[in-house]
Amino acid sequence: MASRMSKWLLRPLKGRAYATQTGTQVRTDSKPLIPSQGAKITQLPNGILVASLENYSPITRIAAVTLAGSRCETPQDIGITHCIRVLAGLSTKRVSSFGLTRSVMQMGGSFSCTTSREFMQYTIQCQRDNVQEALEPLVNIMTKPAFKPWEVRDIQPHMEVDLAILKAQPENHLMELVHEAAFRDTLGQSLYAPAFKIGKYNPEQLMSFVHNQYTAGRIAVVGVGVDHDFLTHKLMRLKFFDASHVETKKAVFHGGELRVSTPVDLTYVAVATEGPSLNSKEYLAAGVLQMILGSGPFLKYSSNITCSKLARAVSKVTDQPFAISGLNASYSDSGLFGFVAISQPEDMEKVLRGAFKEMAGLSKTGVSDEEVQRGKNQLKSSILMSLEDGNNLLTDLVGQSLLYKKFVSPEELSRNIDDISKNDINNVAKKIVTGKPAMAAVGDLSNTPYLDELRK
Repeated sequence: MASRMSKWLLRPLKGRAYATQTGTQVRTDSKPLIPSQGAKITQLPNGILVASLENYSPITRIAAVTLAGSRCETPQDIGITHCIRVLAGLSTKRVSSFGLTRSVMQMGGSFSCTTSREFMQYTIQCQRDNVQEALEPLVNIMTKPAFKPWEVRDIQPHMEVDLAILKAQPENHLMELVHEAAFRDTLGQSLYAPAFKIGKYNPEQLMSFVHNQYTAGRIAVVGVGVDHDFLTHKLMRLKFFDASHVETKKAVFHGGELRVSTPVDLTYVAVATEGPSLNSKEYLAAGVLQMILGSGPFLKYSSNITCSKLARAVSKVTDQPFAISGLNASYSDSGLFGFVAISQPEDMEKVLRGAFKEMAGLSKTGVSDEEVQRGKNQLKSSILMSLEDGNNLLTDLVGQSLLYKKFVSPEELSRNIDDISKNDINNVAKKIVTGKPAMAAVGDLSNTPYLDELRK
């Protein structure tokens, strides 16, 4: 009996030991089970740009993107991209809003529409087994919009809520204001519709904007976690609206100042000059300079004084709590570079003067070798850690596809950052410091000096 029991117990143990041994042999094989793939970009005969990166993610992300951001709005259409963004999940000519919601939910997916100053992006996420079903609603939303009058009317409260949220978030309100102060139109046009335009958009106006902007030469379909050949095959016969001659007005940096007093306990200020564009050779050098100036604390609850030039300079003029970091926003043809400061109202003048003095010193003393190396390491880490997120990876692929028509791998980008010299960074710093400034301020402005007073 004991012998029988021993045999019965040893049988599964023997099987498990054998399985473990086999697994060890498999792991010692140097060949990867799944070959890695780089990003692929294809321009289809119908004019659509298709880009993808197969990273074998269990979640597939596909974005249909067009060059129709807020900078493309005419004075008559100001704020229209905000309206289209809110309408994105509603009825199309082929399916109702209920049917669209039902199909996305049945596949366990999610749909979103986001806008920037340059792009209008429709994104759907789903399990990779459902990618074929996910393409249909995504295509319908972009190619068959309906803009039914009652739906256009009913979204008015949603747009009003967006404006209320914007005003309740001073840091976001500040970014809208500093862009407007710097560029006026084009890149200065807000992502949000002005209050007086809400309820004034009509279906014909919305359809006209889509017909002019959503044309084949201005559209890309980008996927992460999807096979490139599958994506190109499905989009080969897809037709968008007939191509029209649409000129994107070049952004011109004007400089200026905008101030909005609001009943909050803090003061928020952004100061910037014209920074390099995404196509500029100085783009990466400006990124390193931003890290040297400071881009927020890297340790939780840390003041970041030890490695941020701006924070270290401001800490010498005030002992009250404050926050300051470099500002670096780049676009296809221009950009913003400067800093954002937050402090108690009574301390803002000291904070700004300390930051101005530090920025002015860059053109004289420059940066040290140690600061350059630290800035490079922080920039590389920041980019690589950001690309670990599938949504950020998709956004990066979208920008590179539409603006460059090629994809720079993270490895190549890291090498390009390593090639930046101290002279490159000092030259960018001198150019930025001597540029025409723009300033925006939000909050309690009782002790916030004007721009011309700070420049004395």
